Amino acid sequence: MNIIAILISLTSLGLLFGFFTIFILIMFWFYGLPSILHWFIKSNGEQAKATVLEVRDAGWGWYSGSRYSRTLIFQPVRVKLEVHPNHGAPFIATDRFNAKHGIYREELKPGVEMQVVIASFSSQWVASLPETIVEMPAIKGYPQKLQTAADKSDDARVRLEKLKQLLSSGQITEQEYNQKKMEILEKM
Repeated sequence: MNIIAILISLTSLGLLFGFFTIFILIMFWFYGLPSILHWFIKSNGEQAKATVLEVRDAGWGWYSGSRYSRTLIFQPVRVKLEVHPNHGAPFIATDRFNAKHGIYREELKPGVEMQVVIASFSSQWVASLPETIVEMPAIKGYPQKLQTAADKSDDARVRLEKLKQLLSSGQITEQEYNQKKMEILEKM
């Protein structure tokens, strides 16, 4: 074997090794480093309350399953938070973490409140605790997360009154009235 063939083989292996090294470093930067930083902040920081102001995807989600039936395992998200520390004035901070499927799809919305841990070395570094999300009333123009039982009963009362008006004005029959009334009462 001549020296040129050996050099070409070594160069190809070096390029391949360099490509995979860069790929692994990028994956670590986006998926591994936030978890390590969160662990460090949680072990050394102080807990506080925060309100979610904005939620954005921060990378590709990880899925399991086939091409025809996929299930989201987690989605990297970036949240903008209004942090209310125990001591001091509120401030705005951002955090990036991997949200589990249920939290990402159903609970993590603007206007909800959750616990965060503020880093001891910098107040602008926070680690979100998405498992502590609490339903909050509508604030700063954000919609309320879920209706309460009282809101549902008030809504049902209003709908029943409108239904009764439709019956008395002759726009619906007695049978349609009874059917819709049962549907409304079942949803309460």
